[in-house]
Order: sequence, then structure tokens, then C-alpha cells
Amino acid sequence: MNQQRKLFSLVIIVIAAIAALILVNTAVTLAQGPGGNGNCHGYGSNWTGNHGGMMGQGMMNGSDWNHLGMMGNAGCSMMGHMGTMMGVWTPPTDLAPTSGVSLDLEGATKIAEAYLGSWQNPNLTFGEALQFDNHFYVTALETDTGRGAFEFLIDPSTGNVYLEPGPNMMWNLRYGMMYGGGYGVRTGTTPNNDGVEMSITPERARELAQEYLTNYNPTLTISEEAEAFYGYYTLELLQDGQISGMLSVNGYTGQVWLHTWHGEFIAPTAEID
Repeated sequence: MNQQRKLFSLVIIVIAAIAALILVNTAVTLAQGPGGNGNCHGYGSNWTGNHGGMMGQGMMNGSDWNHLGMMGNAGCSMMGHMGTMMGVWTPPTDLAPTSGVSLDLEGATKIAEAYLGSWQNPNLTFGEALQFDNHFYVTALETDTGRGAFEFLIDPSTGNVYLEPGPNMMWNLRYGMMYGGGYGVRTGTTPNNDGVEMSITPERARELAQEYLTNYNPTLTISEEAEAFYGYYTLELLQDGQISGMLSVNGYTGQVWLHTWHGEFIAPTAEID
């Protein structure tokens, strides 16, 4: 009986190791986009240290305002490991900023278009770009539906492209890890949810976001538009009518996730007509 138990345990360990290896290889490949273009490297500790981690402060239940987030400080450690798996996309030399020179919004927009082109998916197009002092925030849209596909970030000093952490990885049911795009996990949903028809409406998402801000920072308000992605909404935070940050609302649970990694807002929106 003991021999059988030992054999069973050994089989489980081997299966787990193989599954982990497949997940890592898949995540790194998909971080480059289906076209396989771009060079993959790790996010590394710099990403975790400078950008606040994936879950440091943010994932809030509607009635739980006193906790810093679902995973607290453990999120920073997790982001270090996840970041190494996810990799980055390095832009062509002619688009990358020169040493000591930071990208402007126009340069970041060109890199965003090149990155989306590397996916070799004609249904993906540039949505908008916002400049924060930590990076540029960019959305990818689907051309046939006009819906948000996924969110990504561009480092202003290198031009490297990173898939955005937080809701973009954990709640995206079409382009997230192990669900379509391959870089997030299904959180707070059931296997039958696909992110297309969400039980939380855009209007309700705005209400939940504003309720959160009433407790978090009553000087902030919510943008008129709740941009729908597959499984969640992302909204802009406003202070005196100007963008000051972002948050997301889960389309099924109503959980609110504050984006703590952007830093201060710098430049207006860039959009492609």
C-alpha cells in the first residue's frame, strides 16, 4: 500500500511539473502576439518595484473598503514571477527612443500600432493612448465589434511593450491567461461566462465605481464611459474634470480594482480615427 501511495504521489508531481512547463512556454509565446514577432524578455524586479505590483492595492469587493486588496503584499511577489513568464515586446530600432530620450505620445502611438501589427490579426486595432509618468497606457480594440480587446503599457525610456497587469490579466475572458489570449486566470466567474453579455451593466459599473471612490477618495469622480472588455469594464478617474487615474469593475461580481501602477497623468488622449 505504501508503494502504491509513493507511486501515485510521484505521478502527480510529474503531471504538475509538465503542466507548469506548458503554461510558461505558452505565456511567453503569446506575450509576443500570435505572429511571434518581437523579442521576449522578463519583466524583472524593476517592473514590480517601480509599478506597484499586480495586486498591491486595488481588488475591492463592493462592501469591503478597509482592506488593501485581495492579495495584499503577496501580489508584489506574484507579479515578479508572473512578469518573468509574460515577457515584453521590443520595438524595431527605428521606433525605439534613443538613449536618454523619452518617448512622446506620437512615438508611443507608432510603437502601439507596430505591436498590434505583430499579432498578425486584422481584427485588432489601436484604440487610445494615455500618457502617465510611469508609462503609456494603450487599448487594443476589435474592429468588427468595436469592443475593448486588451490593455497594454509602453515603457517611455525603452519603448518596450508590456501586457497590463491586474484586470487585463485576471478578468479578461477572451484575451486573458488560459482563456483565448493566454495570459490571465478566470477570477470571480463561472465556466459559462464568456465576457460578451455581462450581468453588470455599464451604468451599474459606474455606480459601483463611484461608490468605491466615495470611500477611497471623495474628490474623485468617474468618466462618463465605462469601456467594456471581455469580463470587465475600465473607467477613468477624474479630478476637477481632468484624468487622474483608472480603475476596473468586474462584469459579473462588481468587484472594483484600482490601477495603482500608472502614476501621474501627463498628456491628453491620442486616438486613431
